[in-house]
Amino acid sequence: MRKLYFFLTLFAGLALAVGCENNPQNQDKPQPPTPGTTPEITLEQAALECNSFTFTVTTNVEGELGYAVVAEGNTTPKIDELFALNSAEVKDTATLTVSDLNDNTAYTLVAILRAKEDGILSEPAKLQFTTPDDGIDNPIVIDEVTYNTVTFTINIAGDYLFQCIDKAYLEHNGQTPESYINTMGIGIPEKGVQTYEWIDGSKYGSYDMHLREDSEYYVIAAISDGKQNVTGDIFVKPFRTPKRPVSEAGMTIELKDIDSISVNIATTPDTTVAEYYVWVETQANIEYYVQVGGGETFLNSLIKYASSGSWHLTQANEQTWGGLTPDTDYYCLVYLIDNKGSDMMQKVEFRTSGKQLGEPQGEVSVTTAAENPHKTLNVNIFSEDAAYVKVAFNTAADIQEERNQDRTDSDIARLYGFELNAEQVEAVRTTGLSLINEELWPNTEYVAVVSIKNAEQTETVICASGNTPKKALPTRVESDLFETLQGEWLVSYELVQVNGVSVSITDAKVTIAAGADDKSAKEYRDYNRLVVLDWPFDVTSQGNLKDTPYYSPADLLDSSSYWRNYESLAYRDYGPKIFLEIGEGDTITIPSERNHYLYNWGDDGYVLYFFGADYDSRKSAPATFPVTLSEDGDTLTIGAHHSGAEFDYGVYRPSVFRNMTEMWAVATSDIVLKRVK
Repeated sequence: MRKLYFFLTLFAGLALAVGCENNPQNQDKPQPPTPGTTPEITLEQAALECNSFTFTVTTNVEGELGYAVVAEGNTTPKIDELFALNSAEVKDTATLTVSDLNDNTAYTLVAILRAKEDGILSEPAKLQFTTPDDGIDNPIVIDEVTYNTVTFTINIAGDYLFQCIDKAYLEHNGQTPESYINTMGIGIPEKGVQTYEWIDGSKYGSYDMHLREDSEYYVIAAISDGKQNVTGDIFVKPFRTPKRPVSEAGMTIELKDIDSISVNIATTPDTTVAEYYVWVETQANIEYYVQVGGGETFLNSLIKYASSGSWHLTQANEQTWGGLTPDTDYYCLVYLIDNKGSDMMQKVEFRTSGKQLGEPQGEVSVTTAAENPHKTLNVNIFSEDAAYVKVAFNTAADIQEERNQDRTDSDIARLYGFELNAEQVEAVRTTGLSLINEELWPNTEYVAVVSIKNAEQTETVICASGNTPKKALPTRVESDLFETLQGEWLVSYELVQVNGVSVSITDAKVTIAAGADDKSAKEYRDYNRLVVLDWPFDVTSQGNLKDTPYYSPADLLDSSSYWRNYESLAYRDYGPKIFLEIGEGDTITIPSERNHYLYNWGDDGYVLYFFGADYDSRKSAPATFPVTLSEDGDTLTIGAHHSGAEFDYGVYRPSVFRNMTEMWAVATSDIVLKRVK
C-alpha cells in the first residue's frame, strides 16, 4: 500500500510554536523581521495607443506590483484582487504594457506594491488616461472583464450573429474569428443594440457559456440574414481574462490502494472550501490538454465539464476511481473554489501497477434468426472476463476489404465497432448476450468482429461468421403484365431535396425490364417482380436533372474484386433501380425494403436506399406504394401509401435516403410514367 499526503504550505510549521518563553530551546527561534522602509511607487505614462497602454513604475524597494486598468464607470478592484489580475516583480524601475483596451475610452491605472522583504503594502497609486480613436467603426465594445465574466455591447441595429470564443480553440482548429463564424456559421442570432454578460458555466438561451481565467478570447459579430447566414461585415474585438485570485484554503489529498486499474482517493477540505472537483487522467492527456488549451488554466474549466467525469464535492470524501490502464502515469487533480470565489488546482502524480490478469476468454457465434431469417442474424457473445466489449458487424466482403488495407481485426473493432453499455456487458459476463442485426441482404455471408477486454484493458478479438438464406418464394403469379410493361418509359414528378429545395423531374427516361441480366431476370420472375432501371432522383437547384450513371451487375463485377469475390453483392449494389411487383388480378405495387439499395457504388462512400418518407412528419417506413395502370396501358401512376398504426398513420411517398436516415429526395406528388412509343 502506497500513501501520499499533500498539505498546503500554509500548514507547514503549525506544530513549532507551542513552547513557553523560558524554554532555552526557543532562544534561537527565528524572530519576525523588523519592518523596513515603507514602500512607495510612482506611475508615469510611457506610450499610449488605441488598444494598449504602456507605463513606467518607479519604487524605492524591491517587491511585487499588483495592478489593473479600469474603464470609466466600472468598479475598482479590491487591493487583494489587484495581484490576481496582473502582477510583476519590480526593482527600482520597470516598464509594463496593458493590452486589449478599447479605443476612445477613459481608463484609470490602479497599482500597489507589496515589499519583498516584509510584505508591507504601499499606498495605492493611480494614473488616468484616454485611448485615442482608431478610426475604425467597430460596433463591439468590451465593457468589463473579470476572470470568469465579460460584459460587452454590440452596437448593430439590424440582424447579426455573435459569439464569444476561445482564441486557443480557434488556433487548434486552424480557424480565424472570421472563418469560424462565416464558413462554419456558428453564432448566436440576435438583433439590435444590446449589452451582453457572458458568464462561465451559464447559458445564453440554449448556448453554453464558457470563459476561463488568464486566457485570450474574441467577441465576434457578423451582419446576418436573421438566421445562420453571414451576409455582411464581420467585426472582431479581442480581450484577455485576468488571473483568478489564488485560494489559501486547505485541502488534504491521500492516494492509497493503487493497483493496475484503480486508486482510492481520500480528500478532506477545510471549512473555507465551498466546492471542489476531483479528476483522474493520464499525464499524457493532461499535457495535451494544456498544450491545445493554451495553458494550465484550461484544466480549471475542463475539470468542471460533465463530460470529464469528475467528482463534484463539497464535503470530505473517500472512494475508488476505476477504469485505469496498467503501467501508466496519471495525475489526480483536485480543483477547489473557496467561499470568497478564489480557486486553486493541485496535481498529484501516481503510476498504476503492472497487469495481473490473464487474457480474456470468450465465445462468439452468428446464427440465423427465427423471424425473417433472410434478412436477420443474431450475434451471440459470452465471456466471464469481459469488462469492455466492442462489436463490428458487416458483410464478409466489407470485412475483407478492411483486412486488405492491412487493418487487423483489433483495428476493425476499434474503428467501426459499437461499444456495449454496462447492462449489455453484464449480460455478456453472466447469461450471454444476443444482438439482433436486421435489414441484411439475403444469401450473403456476414462476419462479427468482437473485441473483448478485461478490467486491465487486455484484449482478445474473436471473429465468427454466418449466412443469411434466400428469401422464401411467394406463390407464382401469371400475368401478361410481365411482358407488356417492359420497355422505355418517361418519368415525371415533384420532389423536395435534402437542402429543402422543391424541384421537378420531367420526362426522365427509364427502362422497365425483366432483370438487369438473365440471372436477375429469372430471380425477379420467381418473386413476381420487374425492375425499373436508371431511376431518376437527383436534380440541381437550377432544375436540371443530374446525369447519374447507371452501373449494371456486370459493370461492378468487372470493376473490383469486392464484387467478383462476393457476386451476390453486385446484385444488391447495382443501379439506380427500383422494382414493380405484380399480384393476382394484375395488381401492381412498388415495394420498398430497408435492405434493398437504390445503389451502392458511389466514390463518396454513401449508400442510397429507396423506401417511403412522410416529409411533413419526418418519418420513414418500408411502405408499399399503389400503382394504377391506365386503360390503354400507356400510363403508370405511383400514388402515396396511407398507413395505419403499423407506420404511425403517416402518408408515405417513394423517397431516396442517404445512409438510411438522411432524406435525400422525397416525392411530393404522384409519380407518372408514360410509355415511350
